[in-house]
Amino acid sequence: MELALAVLGEESGSLLAQVWGFLGAWELLRLGRASAELWGRALEALPRRLPRPSPLPLLNLQERGAALRRLPVLEGAFLFENFSAWDPASLQVGAERAPAFGGASGSGGGGRWRLGPGTEQPPSLAREANGDPEALGHWCVRMANEDPLTDLGPSGLVFTLGWARPREVSYRCKAEAAKAFRAGAVLALAQGLGNDKGPERPAVLMSFVRDGNSREVLGARNSWTEPLGAWEDGQWLALALRLDWASKTLRLRLGGGEEKTLPFADEKCEAVRYLVLYNHTGDFVAFFTDLLIT
Repeated sequence: MELALAVLGEESGSLLAQVWGFLGAWELLRLGRASAELWGRALEALPRRLPRPSPLPLLNLQERGAALRRLPVLEGAFLFENFSAWDPASLQVGAERAPAFGGASGSGGGGRWRLGPGTEQPPSLAREANGDPEALGHWCVRMANEDPLTDLGPSGLVFTLGWARPREVSYRCKAEAAKAFRAGAVLALAQGLGNDKGPERPAVLMSFVRDGNSREVLGARNSWTEPLGAWEDGQWLALALRLDWASKTLRLRLGGGEEKTLPFADEKCEAVRYLVLYNHTGDFVAFFTDLLIT
């Protein structure tokens, strides 16, 4: 409160500008809520706190207010990515790219995106407008494996988390499968990773599959998969998971459906080091945005 009073005493707001970079996100939010004047000054200064280009729209004061309220979660996350701040098409074999928010320590450094785990036939990657009114930004990544040699050999994007036990994972996903018996849109959080192999000891292993005319979201549990709900071609679906490391269980919600409980994909998983996004087969296109791991 003393800081809030001091800032209010500065007609130019210069003190807020000086301390802005030294305060944590929760402190900034509490400071802004101390008065309408401080809230307005915080909204004015918000763009300087965000990466450039900003992963969040900041076109008006209402959007800035929403971004400021999300800032503590984003700055404390292992990862937040909606592909607004970089173009996946520019990622070459051996290259790395920083995420929009987060890192191995959840402090904005450490973790990096790269192609993998298989790199001989990398997928086609592009950043596209997502057309999703529920998304936090305007962009997504489009991923397609165009070489048939990549079937059942994961080639996509890998993010290195370090050694983490995340509590929550959420993301938005869309898929397209023009032919039957195709699968992809895989999201895995795994303890290990091998070249041209599936994730090793995954806690989370989600995928979309088209089997004939049916389209199902599958969750891996030990040595088999469990149908968890349906998806539609070209329609965004929100997925949210809560991880309980003590019981090695997941609580999953698809869209606005009921919450379901299932065991870890591999109950021997003790922590996760990698986030992996890939398709199982060709003739399958996956889109991801609003990836949040906390």
